[in-house]
Amino acid sequence: MGDYSQASSELSGQESKEQSDPLKYRCVCGKPIALENGFAKCEYCQRTFKLKEQQAAETVLFTPSDNEPEGKFTTRLSRDGSGRGETEDDRLIGTKLGHFRILSTLGGGGMGKVYRALDESLQRHVALKVILQSVRSSTEDDLQAMFQEARSQARLSHPHVAHIYYVGIEKEMPFLAMELVGKTTLADRLRGGPLPFDETIRYSLQIAMALEQAARFDIVHGDVKPANVLVVEGKEKSVKLSDFGMAKRISQLKGDSEVVSGTPNYIPPEATYGKKFDHRGDMYSLGITIFEMAFGCLPYPMQGKKLSDRIKAHRKASIEFPEIWPSHLPLEFRQIIEKLLAKKPEDRYENFSGLISDLKKIEPVSLPTARPLLRGLAWAFDSFLILSVVILLTNLLSIAGEGFLSAGVIEVTRICFSVLFLLGVGTFQGWRGSTPGKSLFQVRIVDKNGLRPGKSVLFPRTIFQFLWAWGMLATELTGLLNLEVFTALIAVGVTMVMFIEMGFVLFDKGMSFHDRLLNTRVVLDAAPAPRL
Repeated sequence: MGDYSQASSELSGQESKEQSDPLKYRCVCGKPIALENGFAKCEYCQRTFKLKEQQAAETVLFTPSDNEPEGKFTTRLSRDGSGRGETEDDRLIGTKLGHFRILSTLGGGGMGKVYRALDESLQRHVALKVILQSVRSSTEDDLQAMFQEARSQARLSHPHVAHIYYVGIEKEMPFLAMELVGKTTLADRLRGGPLPFDETIRYSLQIAMALEQAARFDIVHGDVKPANVLVVEGKEKSVKLSDFGMAKRISQLKGDSEVVSGTPNYIPPEATYGKKFDHRGDMYSLGITIFEMAFGCLPYPMQGKKLSDRIKAHRKASIEFPEIWPSHLPLEFRQIIEKLLAKKPEDRYENFSGLISDLKKIEPVSLPTARPLLRGLAWAFDSFLILSVVILLTNLLSIAGEGFLSAGVIEVTRICFSVLFLLGVGTFQGWRGSTPGKSLFQVRIVDKNGLRPGKSVLFPRTIFQFLWAWGMLATELTGLLNLEVFTALIAVGVTMVMFIEMGFVLFDKGMSFHDRLLNTRVVLDAAPAPRL
């Protein structure tokens, strides 16, 4: 939400030139300055500038060029304010702009600041974005960007878009009053590392729905990144998209003759060529933001500190997922990231509805754990069905084999059919994700994120769930083979495991031993399970 001084440079295909030539910039006062080794000072107005990693978090403006296929770029630099005393904007605290009384500073940059202010007409606090009088005349582009932000953002009425209340000019200082969400941005949250998966999906859905609303109103945000996402203060985890200063009308995106904006770490590949991008460019930037939320880093190896290195990464680099995929993340999440970060816009989602649908499929749900009694009734019903089938098989085989087969052959056949039946039950649960007993008593199995586990988890879970049946068949088989010792050991082992399972369910918040082992739990089936 801060402002920045204007500067320009050219991308070069020659690596040596990139390393040796200092970048040429223009200060907010209009005087040219040279930035070398990341630092510069304007001799005319004494402003000090500091460039960190080529301002990868700030906005870059790309212009197409017939002579230079790499395009040109203009970067906006934040002023660090070092070496300066009290500035005029500090003295705005306690004063009024229109009917807004300025209370404290929230943030800002060289062009102006964002304040916490009181709207005295409606008695509510707002965020007041102010352009300073001393720099207004030399920052007309930034002034237009602010009014563009107000027009674009005010058109949207969405719970996950920060609302614009008022735009005006007072004391020759333009200002913008917007919803006071809080001082924390998503970028601030990410400084502490990756977010939990449930928060990642929740925030991703909220931002995607805000961008979907923008697309409906013919608006491309143009600068989606964590710094432009405000985290709502309070217990409910929610975010609001802000800073529509680079927004464009989709219907007006014709040709590649105008400047295209973006942030180096989040800009879509097509924009780095000076080409205009539509809502699919916002998807790409959102994809990088989602990756950063989930893994705490960018998806590409940003080698070096030069802006051109970051541009090349967006154009050519492959996504660097963890070598061992984290167990708490569904594989479908990876597929969503890959689609969002496709190099070609046509390979991404056609619209935000498709993205939102896929995100909802893997959205963790919070359901109460099933009580031991309810869980026990579901297990008892399933066990009764299995036992009934086994008894039925025994009787049918005895009747069919009487007079033709020996008792031993009939018993072995019955055991083999019973094993096949139990394997079928495990396969069914792996495919269906439930059993008749769980459906009857409205409970279901989920992983720690509230999603239905994969087949590789559900199948072995059936072994534990019906361990008594497997133990019974094993003891019968060892009895036929006259292995009394093994029969006794199996019986004792199965009994001990079942008592351990029961103890866990009763005294560990309804979690069984195999739940702990496989990271699953049984919950009340209050909503349809997401199908993966």
